[in-house]
Amino acid sequence: MGGVRRLAAGGWLAALAAVAGTAALVHAGTAAAQAREFCLPPKVESALCLPSSPEQISDQISERAAVREDVPAWQSVAAMDGDEAQALGAVSVGDALHLLPGVHFVSHGGLGSVSALSGRGSSAGQVAVVVDGMPLADASSVNHTAQLHGALLHDMERLEWLRGSQSVLYGSGALGGAVRLVTRAPQADEGVRAAARAGYGSYRTSQVEGALEQTRGRLGWRMSAAHLNREGYSRIVAGDERDGTELYQWRGRARVRLGEGLAKGLEWTLIGFYGGRDVNYDPTTAEDGKAQETGERWRAHSQWRWRGLGGSHVLSAAFAGQERRNQSQGAFPFRNRQRGGRTHLRYQLERAFAGERVQLTAGGEWQQNMWEAERVRRAHAGGAFVQLALRPRPQWRVVLGGRAEGHDRFGSAFAWQGALAKAWPALGLSGRVSYSGGFKAPSLYQLYAPPLGTLAIGNAQLRPERSEHWEVGATQTFAEGRLMLDASWFMLDVREQIGFELDGGYQNTARTRRSGVEVEARWRALTRLQLAAHYVYLEARNLRAARPQPRVPRHAAGLRVSWKGPRLGVFSDWRYVGRQWDDAAGARQTPAWHVWNLGARWRTRKAVALELQLRNLLDRRYQSVWGYREPGFNIFAAVRASF
Repeated sequence: MGGVRRLAAGGWLAALAAVAGTAALVHAGTAAAQAREFCLPPKVESALCLPSSPEQISDQISERAAVREDVPAWQSVAAMDGDEAQALGAVSVGDALHLLPGVHFVSHGGLGSVSALSGRGSSAGQVAVVVDGMPLADASSVNHTAQLHGALLHDMERLEWLRGSQSVLYGSGALGGAVRLVTRAPQADEGVRAAARAGYGSYRTSQVEGALEQTRGRLGWRMSAAHLNREGYSRIVAGDERDGTELYQWRGRARVRLGEGLAKGLEWTLIGFYGGRDVNYDPTTAEDGKAQETGERWRAHSQWRWRGLGGSHVLSAAFAGQERRNQSQGAFPFRNRQRGGRTHLRYQLERAFAGERVQLTAGGEWQQNMWEAERVRRAHAGGAFVQLALRPRPQWRVVLGGRAEGHDRFGSAFAWQGALAKAWPALGLSGRVSYSGGFKAPSLYQLYAPPLGTLAIGNAQLRPERSEHWEVGATQTFAEGRLMLDASWFMLDVREQIGFELDGGYQNTARTRRSGVEVEARWRALTRLQLAAHYVYLEARNLRAARPQPRVPRHAAGLRVSWKGPRLGVFSDWRYVGRQWDDAAGARQTPAWHVWNLGARWRTRKAVALELQLRNLLDRRYQSVWGYREPGFNIFAAVRASF
């Protein structure tokens, strides 16, 4: 345990060294900031290209750097603008993520209900969600997952899905992939800008949102707020009670650029967030009774960024908290209250050497998680990471990385990463192969949840889940980049997976394997017409129990079509999800389903636009979780104005 304590304490030392080092760099001021050329999929992707830095996304979006076809992508990524997702009818962040290939988002009865995010067949809690560079996880949840069922899409600039294990850069919980969310920042141009949107639709759905921002000199700020109310429908198939949903959130952001003297190249950003929900649901799939969940979330994030000494230095500190209250008057009445908190400190260095042929990403972070139910429980973790991206030849790319992390409950964990990619620009072809390891620490609930009568739940002896991920892929472009085809084979093995056993609570009992093929196509058919299609074949099995993993569809497909004219835009999305086992025992299956959404946006004047969204246009009666109903056909109309 001595080595474990030293490794965990290393998180504190790394954080303190980061603070001292950053302060010293700021006072040194020996070099001006250097802008790097980054690779980011634009709104119309001509290639799949993954930026090496999670901290630089905001800058990349504003700069809109062009994709370099001679620098091959070593890893696949799917991305979408928040505005486009909203035009397709997405209301929450989870709705938008479900539009991306390989992402499966299930809910227990539509908007506001308990939900789970899965990538390439991963289980709950095995996909990390990062917002503006910092983890978004609920320490009080069962699997330490991000609570996306109450996260409205409003004011979201960009959503990115990073496939495969991402534990080297994102640590625990990223063994199945990572989702990066980027919120809107104040624009660089000086002036005051405002935007508002109001709409009404089926199920007595009303939504109001707005934003106000100003940029003046080195100071920029932005505030936004959104409120949604839906009187709803019965979440369970067996009932007819209307279950309502109310969601609201506020976000504020301030940015100061200090561009003189010793502080040249220094930027400070402060982000604040508050959100809440009031949701009615049903106690069981057979009981249409009275049950309610209310809760609030808040987050504060401070970030210092300095570009000097030939590199980029980012120091971030964040605090997040949440409180959740549940009560039920069903056959098993109960009332409980849970609180969770998270403190996170992260430092990251980015630097290029040898004429951009070597790119270094390194840093350290420390975090503390807190969960309070009957008593307060805490867990600490800290570690360091490094990643090297090499270009030994112009069309070659080699990536090597590693991470060491210490946890005060289970000890140390290590993750490794390696990738090789090659481009043939004359043929419009690139290929890639990668390996990455990952891990996930047990949640505080899995460790310390009190027994329910004689039924054990928590297990303080749990070990972390560990994974290995392999991927082989190729990307081919035609017609000067207007048509792109991408195909990849992947395999994710997870050892020591945590599962619940009736005779012992949570245990490290399972070994699972997910393998499959993903195929994507993007085509800019005309100047204003764009099409994107994908198909995913996935096998997911529990190897020890010799049975399929629940809630993992074997087949999934999607087709998006958008036409953007000078004043009129039309958007269409069709999704298919194949049948899937709903329980670990393989006793019942959720039938296959498909849904078609259609949206239109007409700009009547320069500052005013009308929106119409037809969701589930064919009125399909489907379930993403067995026994829970998803909304039927519904219509939503809105007015958008900007000043």
